[in-house]
Amino acid sequence: MTSRGKILMNATTLVFPLAAVALVTSLAWTMGAAPDVPEALPQAIAAATAEVPVVSPAPTPAAAPCAPPAIAAPAATTRFVDGSHLPALNGVATDLTMPWPGGGPFSPVLKVITHQGQQWYRHADGSMSTTVVTRDEVSGKPVTVPMCCRPEPVIKALRRAQGQGR
Repeated sequence: MTSRGKILMNATTLVFPLAAVALVTSLAWTMGAAPDVPEALPQAIAAATAEVPVVSPAPTPAAAPCAPPAIAAPAATTRFVDGSHLPALNGVATDLTMPWPGGGPFSPVLKVITHQGQQWYRHADGSMSTTVVTRDEVSGKPVTVPMCCRPEPVIKALRRAQGQGR
């Protein structure tokens, strides 16, 4: 019999006498006669625990030496127009160059934020940039795409769209 089976049998031999004592005590209590609980309970516990042997845990086998860690492939990077490099986001595995919209100087990256499961770089001027993997609708192949969004006042954008300059 396995040690698990012995423990289960020993637990059963302990639980049944205690359950019997509890049942007899509760029946006697509801009938108005309170049994001498301090004498009955220790006797049942002593009888049940006398049969329970002490089982020591099995020795653990010696640990095998650890294999050297696998060398990770170099991470893909995103190159910005100022020459800085940061890790590509959202599972992109190829190096990309981030386009920077004209009309203003490059703004350095402050932190990485996550919005609706998508990681973005937040720049000092409020711009947001990211890299994503999307699927080409024609070929069905995955395509990596860098994206940059710059905040711009609405009036300025409308004038530029209408050809009125800045």
